[in-house]
Amino acid sequence: MKNIFIIIIIFSTPLFSQKINLYPSNPSRGEFFIVRISSTNKTNDLYKLSIGNTSFPLLDKKNNSFSGYGAIPLFTSTTTVLVLKKNNINVSSVTLIIPPKKEEIIKPVKVSTNFVKLPSEIFFKLEKEKDILKKVRDTFTTNRFFDGYPIFPVLDPILGSGFGERRLFNDEKDSIHFGQDIVSKSLSVRTIFNGKVILTNEFYFAGKTVFIDHGFGLISQYSHLNEIKVKIGDFVKKGDLIGEIGQTGRVTGPHLHWAFYINKLPVDPLTVFSNCKKFIKEE
Repeated sequence: MKNIFIIIIIFSTPLFSQKINLYPSNPSRGEFFIVRISSTNKTNDLYKLSIGNTSFPLLDKKNNSFSGYGAIPLFTSTTTVLVLKKNNINVSSVTLIIPPKKEEIIKPVKVSTNFVKLPSEIFFKLEKEKDILKKVRDTFTTNRFFDGYPIFPVLDPILGSGFGERRLFNDEKDSIHFGQDIVSKSLSVRTIFNGKVILTNEFYFAGKTVFIDHGFGLISQYSHLNEIKVKIGDFVKKGDLIGEIGQTGRVTGPHLHWAFYINKLPVDPLTVFSNCKKFIKEE
């Protein structure tokens, strides 16, 4: 009997792939983006987009497509790979070329000494606050509350320190700014999307603060408020008053610290506002 040889060919590339459509098509460091893929497969398929150790589920199902929301980490390499997974199997990828970070200018900031040379009795409080903040930023809701055009959180805004800026407090403490500072003659602070209030508290550094869950891992933060107008559990609609600009916490003067997180990742709030608005307009 002659020997029968069976040759097995192993393909190193996926047997099927799907195009990853990003908006904007080449997001920058710290930028919020929208992702969509076309699919004619079963609606119970689970899709997610991964960047390194961070994953963004694609939960929106509409017209045979799945959509989701993500961000490019502020501290990413110049070559960043986004991997699409279907039921935890890699099915496609896209490589983004991210421009190198510009030379950083460290901005000197003067604040009260107690916010740089911390009193010993405050350390326990700060550890508790750190745990609270981590927990709230880790919130993930599978319902999407936000929809339609976003609005800006204040009227007649004057932009201050931006997302990703480096600051040196009292020539001693170096810090990265993970939000957008805003000054306005109008003290009213409004939520830019529908959402659920998941935390109101007064923190040592952030002062009086409101966190809102907009669903799908999108969390907004409003800090240094003089007054909080909502409570935990409230469902707020876009444009609802949530507080007033103040100068509580570590500040140089009255302003709003506005921040966003998507799946725990800090993201430039200006890109959440502008990219959602542009995407809806062009859709």
